[in-house]
Amino acid sequence: EQEVRKEAVRVIEACLAVNPLTSEQLQQFILPQFQSLGLDSAQPVRAALAQVLGPVAKALGRDITQRQLLSLISDLLKDECHDVRLNIVSHAGSICEVLSVDGLVHSLLHTIQNLIMDNHWRIR
Repeated sequence: EQEVRKEAVRVIEACLAVNPLTSEQLQQFILPQFQSLGLDSAQPVRAALAQVLGPVAKALGRDITQRQLLSLISDLLKDECHDVRLNIVSHAGSICEVLSVDGLVHSLLHTIQNLIMDNHWRIR
């Protein structure tokens, strides 16, 4: 069910705030599910995933985020649904802190430049 997947993703941020998971726990139990959730046909599931990527990236740190989340972040920034793009953009500050300028320039700068020209004013 779409609602179950969406709520399962949304609870990740609360879990990180209340009882922080270790990087190893995130890599073992949570990250393997992210790729399929990023490709989910239901827009609310992808939007929920985009909403938690900032806090997850902070918990994982730079190296793991670059290796395991960067392609997903890039894909979600290009998602056809503006709510998905808006949710990932809302956490751009957190993601930038984790990746640093070097990580952004090489991987996400072109995608972010495209978002500046987005048709939806909330994204710009």
